[in-house]
Amino acid sequence: MIIEEEHLNKEGSSSKVGVSIEDTISELFSFNTSNEQTINGIVSTMFDRNINGYITLKTYIGGRGIPVINDNGYAHVSMTYDKNNNLIQSMFLGLTGTPVLMIDGYAKLTKTFDTQGNEIEVNFYGLEGKPIIIKNGYAKLIRSYDSKGNITEQANFGIDGKPVLMKDGYAKLTVVYDGLGNKVEQAYFGVDGKPTPMKDGHAKIITIYDSKGYETERTIYDSVGAPMFEIKDGYSKRTIKYDDKGNEVNKSYFGVDGAPIIIRYGYAKHTIDYDSKGNIIEQCYFGVNGKPILMQDGYAKFTSTYDKKSNVIEQAFFGIDKKPILLSDGYAKQTLIYDDKGNAIEQVFFGIDGEPVLVKYGYHKIVSTYNDNDNEKLSGISFFGVDGKPILVNEHAKLRIAYDDNGKQIGKAFFGLDGKLIRVTGHAKLIMADDEFGNQTKVVYFGEGGIRMLQKVLPPVSLEHGVSSEENTTDTLEERNGLQYSINEKKSFTGKLVKYLDNYFGEGGIRMLKSVLSLVSLENVFSSEENTTDTLEERNGLKYSINEDKPFTGKFVKYLGGDIKILEANYKNGKQHGLTTHWGGGFGPYPYTKSYEENYKEGMLHGLFTSYNATWSFYFLHR
Repeated sequence: MIIEEEHLNKEGSSSKVGVSIEDTISELFSFNTSNEQTINGIVSTMFDRNINGYITLKTYIGGRGIPVINDNGYAHVSMTYDKNNNLIQSMFLGLTGTPVLMIDGYAKLTKTFDTQGNEIEVNFYGLEGKPIIIKNGYAKLIRSYDSKGNITEQANFGIDGKPVLMKDGYAKLTVVYDGLGNKVEQAYFGVDGKPTPMKDGHAKIITIYDSKGYETERTIYDSVGAPMFEIKDGYSKRTIKYDDKGNEVNKSYFGVDGAPIIIRYGYAKHTIDYDSKGNIIEQCYFGVNGKPILMQDGYAKFTSTYDKKSNVIEQAFFGIDKKPILLSDGYAKQTLIYDDKGNAIEQVFFGIDGEPVLVKYGYHKIVSTYNDNDNEKLSGISFFGVDGKPILVNEHAKLRIAYDDNGKQIGKAFFGLDGKLIRVTGHAKLIMADDEFGNQTKVVYFGEGGIRMLQKVLPPVSLEHGVSSEENTTDTLEERNGLQYSINEKKSFTGKLVKYLDNYFGEGGIRMLKSVLSLVSLENVFSSEENTTDTLEERNGLKYSINEDKPFTGKFVKYLGGDIKILEANYKNGKQHGLTTHWGGGFGPYPYTKSYEENYKEGMLHGLFTSYNATWSFYFLHR
């Protein structure tokens, strides 16, 4: 669980306070994924510029040094400017330089600007150069501005030039500002020019600011001008108070009747105290009666203590009785120690009486080391129990990570309780290799004695039939001259390649297959009758279907040009969960093919990552 709070400053940017268990060990359970390992194998971008230095052509280059289609559906984008260097046209092109529909549903957009350089009209076109309705639901945007360059009106139009509802549910937006440029009113209208509710239900927002420009009150209204609940957070009005330094010290929430109300996070009021440096030292939560209440994360108050450099060195959590309380992660307090560069090198966890405890991840203390170069990357992590002795977490007690001179991760080694190399998911050490373009092309595995090894796996078991295979089986292959070989073998491979999701098991305790040739793949774990969509929206970090209140569960599929599948992802309760597959390619006459697969667990990369453009794979583990 991330123990983190967020508050807003005057400009609306956020500063996060607190330290999570995962912050220190994030690199332990994920591989470094630099730009060389991004969508469809893009390793670089090439630019052509005009005499004024503005980009006129952008091309995406793949690992073989030739253009590739990016995840937005195009390989090149051509840009045209007016005499004032305003970008007035963007054309999206495929591998052959002909127009293609990009992911948002258009091949070309044009813009018109006023004398002040404000964008007053945007038009979208299809492959034949005719106006087209894009994914957001309109073919043209028209905007108006005030003398300060603030947008005061935005209207959406269809192909026929008539007002049209965009996907958010309105045809026109108007905005009113105060003298400081703050938005004091936002109102939404339908195609008939009358107030209309957006997709989340509100038709108007009124915001009040103090003389310093800080928001002090925000109220939500429906299409008839009556106060209404905000669907996302569950309140009609929010008030905010500040100290003399502009720090938020009190947030309170109210219903349509003006009475305090419990919002979705489990409280009606939130108070914040700061030290002289502006560090948050205490946060408390209260119910509608003004008394302490347990918010959704299971505590009514938490306190933070800092060192002279403003590093958090202690966090403690309390219940409504002001006594220490255990979080769901299994601790009531954590302490941290930092090196001179501000890296957390030790985290220790305690119970309600200050006694050492094991958190739910299986350790009492984490000790981290960092490399000495400018990258300051995590180079090692060790786990300890309440007795101060090493303890196994995810099959090992210590991890060491190696980097090249550019800070790219090139190897990992795992150690047991005795400090010796130990096998984790079948190997004790791995080294990664790249090709000349920077694509990771090989992962070499070693055993406890440092001997290069072939990872052996048990005969595969069908999820449906429990069928075992007697033929040659492996989960590790490497490519040489277009053929697949087992590690250290001179003869090309014949047999079954099996990929497992790390530590995924079925109801009967059977390890689940990620993919087995001619057997059941992970895709079949998901019901073919589940909900499928090609449009999702994000609210508060979760994905929702349009106009749905419940976080999305099902399959999200993205197509290029309406019929070429480029993405298929599984979601559970608004988070990616299970297999996600990407397709890429489309070089000249060659079709789109599967590019890579990755697995998620509750929104985090977890399990096998497999590239089909280069013969490599690795595991993401998230605790």
